Amino acid sequence: MNLKQLSNVRLLQAAQNGHQPAYWELWQRLAPQVQRQVSCTVQNRDDIEDIVQEVQNKVRDSILVRRHTIRTLQSWLHTVVKNVCNDYFKDKNREIVLPLYQLEACIAELKQYEQAQLLEKSQNLDEIMQYVHSLPGRFRSFFIMRKIEKLSYDEIARITSMSTHAVEQRVYLAECRLRRLIKGECRLWVEDSLNRQITHVRFAPVLIKNQGIHSLRVHMADRVPLRSVRVSTIQSQMEKHPGGWRPLLELADIHFATGQWESAAGEYKQVLSIQPNQMTVWLRLGRIYRETGNTEAAVETYRQARVIAPTTACRLHCEAWIAVCNDRIACAVELFKRAAQHDKNNPAYWHDLGFIARDQQLDMLSVEAFDHALEIDRNDMVALAGSHDALHNLDRNAELISRLYRAVSLNENDPTALKLLAVHRCENGFVWNTEGKKTLQLARRAVQNAPHSTEAYESLCNYYYSRGRYYKEVGLWESFLNDHPADSRAWRKYARALLKTARVVDANQAMQRSLDIAGDNFFVLLDACDFAAEQGDAVTTQTCIQNLLHRYPDFWQTYTISGYALAVCLHQPAQGCNVARRAVEMHPEVPRTWRQYAEVLWAAERKTEAVAAQEKAFHVTQGLRHPRYTLDIAKRCLLTNQQNEGRNWLHAVLEDADQWRCVSPTMALFFKAQALELLGCTSALQTYEEALQLGLLQHDELICLRKKIQAMRK
Repeated sequence: MNLKQLSNVRLLQAAQNGHQPAYWELWQRLAPQVQRQVSCTVQNRDDIEDIVQEVQNKVRDSILVRRHTIRTLQSWLHTVVKNVCNDYFKDKNREIVLPLYQLEACIAELKQYEQAQLLEKSQNLDEIMQYVHSLPGRFRSFFIMRKIEKLSYDEIARITSMSTHAVEQRVYLAECRLRRLIKGECRLWVEDSLNRQITHVRFAPVLIKNQGIHSLRVHMADRVPLRSVRVSTIQSQMEKHPGGWRPLLELADIHFATGQWESAAGEYKQVLSIQPNQMTVWLRLGRIYRETGNTEAAVETYRQARVIAPTTACRLHCEAWIAVCNDRIACAVELFKRAAQHDKNNPAYWHDLGFIARDQQLDMLSVEAFDHALEIDRNDMVALAGSHDALHNLDRNAELISRLYRAVSLNENDPTALKLLAVHRCENGFVWNTEGKKTLQLARRAVQNAPHSTEAYESLCNYYYSRGRYYKEVGLWESFLNDHPADSRAWRKYARALLKTARVVDANQAMQRSLDIAGDNFFVLLDACDFAAEQGDAVTTQTCIQNLLHRYPDFWQTYTISGYALAVCLHQPAQGCNVARRAVEMHPEVPRTWRQYAEVLWAAERKTEAVAAQEKAFHVTQGLRHPRYTLDIAKRCLLTNQQNEGRNWLHAVLEDADQWRCVSPTMALFFKAQALELLGCTSALQTYEEALQLGLLQHDELICLRKKIQAMRK
C-alpha cells in the first residue's frame, strides 16, 4: 500500500485501525497547516514549537488511542489548534508578542542622553554594541549578521537553515529587545549554576565622565565574540597584511574549533611554512590527521614536532602520540605520565591521557587523568567536559552533573559542554515548557558555536527525538548531510532516526553508507553490528562481529555487542554468553559491562544468571544509582519467581528514586510509582499523577505515563 497516494480520509481511516505509518504520513500533511495557524496567533518561536507539539500529542491520542469519530478533518483540526492555543495562554499566563519600534527608534532613544547628541549614526551603533553583546544568543547572532555584517535575509536563512520569514522575525525581535535594553526596561535572564534556578535581574546603563557607556549593573561573564564577525575581521586584516601569519593562525584556530578540518589543515601548513617552530601548530595538525584517519601523515607530523621540541616533556608528548598512532597504547600511557611528571603545572598531558584512555574504554584511567588536571586547575574546561563519558560508564552521576553545569557556567559558548549538558537534560526529560526552552537554547548555542560538528548537531536532534518529533529529527540530519556527505557518524544517526519513522529500507541504506565511508572505525562497526542484529540481517551481523573481534579485541564493548548479536540474531546463545563474559573479565569495575552482560544472559534464557549480573552492576556503582536499573532488577526477580528478593529490590527502588530527585524529579516519581504499584500500594496512582503534573519525561515515557493513569482510573 503506497501511503503517499492515499487521500487524507483514507489515511485517517487506516490510522484509526491502528496503522501507525498511515498516521505519520497524515501528520506530515497536516503539520504545515498547524504551524501556519499557530504562527498567526503566536510570534515567539519557542512557544510555537511547544503548541505544535501539544497539538500533535492530542491528534495522536485522538486518532490512534481514543479513535474518536471525526467527520470533517480540517474543521476538527482547526478546533483542536484553537483550543490548545487558548489553554496554553490561559494556563501559562503568557502574552502574545506585540509590534515595537524598529532600530531607528533604538537610536532615537539614545539621543535623550547627553553624550549621544552630537554623534553620527555609525558612532551610535558603536555605542550600543555593548548592549548588542548582552542580547540572548538566539537574538544576538541574527542582529549582528543583518545589521552589522549587512547580510540579506536569504543569506542568513541559508546559514542558519531557517525560513526567511523566521529570520525576519528573529531580527525584528532582536531590535525590540535592544530598544528595551537601552531604556532599562528589559529583564536579563541569568542562570545560577549552583542551584540551577532561573532568576531575573533588572538593569540600566551607567554613565561616567567620558560621556560613554561604561558597564551594566549586572555581573556577567566575558562573552566570546561571534565567530562569523571574527572571521570577517581576520580576513580583512589578512588583506591589509598578506605576509602576516598571526591572523592566519587565528583563522585556523577558529576552523579547528568548529571542526572544519580541511580548512584548518591548509591554514596550519601555511603558518608552519612561515613559522616552522610553532610547537602547538604541529600538534594540532597531527590531531587533524588523526581525526581524518590519515595515520601515516599524523606519525610524520609528530616526528617533525619531536625534532623542534623545546623541553623533555614536549618530546615525550610527541613520542606518546606516535605510540598511539602505532596502536601501542600501554607505551603511550607511560609516556604521557612521564611527560606530566616533567612539567607538573601543565594539564595538557593529563588531557591527552584522559582522552586516549576514554577512547580505549579505560574508564578508571580516564577519570584519574582528568582528576589530575582538575587538581592543577579546578576550572579546567577540557577536564570538566572531557570526563563525561568515563563518569557516565562508571555511573558516577553526581560528579558528572556538577562538572557539566560548572563547565557551562565558566564558558557559555563552549560547544562540547553545551552539547553534553543538552544531551543530559534530554535524557532526563527536560524538554517541555520552561525547562525545555533552556535545553533547546543550549543545543542551539552548541550548533551556533560549532556548526560543522556532528556532536553539536546531535544534541539538537536529541531534543526533538525526546519530544517525539521524529520527522523533525530526520529533516535536521538530511540538512546536515547535504553539507557533510562524508560524515560517517551523521549517517549512523540518520539511520537510527529513519528507523523511528518506519523507513526501514532507507535506514539500511544509510547505515551501509556509513560502513562504506569508514568501515574500519570501531564505532561504525559497533553501530552497524547492533543495527543489523535488530533487523535480523545475519550476513552483515556475522561480518561485523568478525571485524570487531579481529580489529578491536581490547575494547569491552566489542564483546558485549558481539555477544548480544550472537545470541539474538545468529541464535548462538552459548557462544554469545561466552563472548560477552570477556567484557566483565576485562573491566569488572564498570557497571555498564555487567548490565550489558546481563542483557545477553537474559536473551539466552539464562535468567537467574542475568539477575545476578545486574545485582553485580548495582554493587559496583559508585554514588547515585539510577532507579531505572534497580527497578529492572526487581521486575526480573519477580518474573523468575523470586518474590522476596523482588520486594526487597522494590524497596531499594524507593530509596534510589528519592536520591534521584535532585537529577530529575519527574523521572524519580515515575519509577517510584511503578515500584509502589508492584508493591500493591494505593498511593501509586497519586504518585503517577504528581509525575504527570511535572511533565519532565521523554515523549515515549510521557505517553506510557498517561496510559498508565487512564488504566488505573478505570
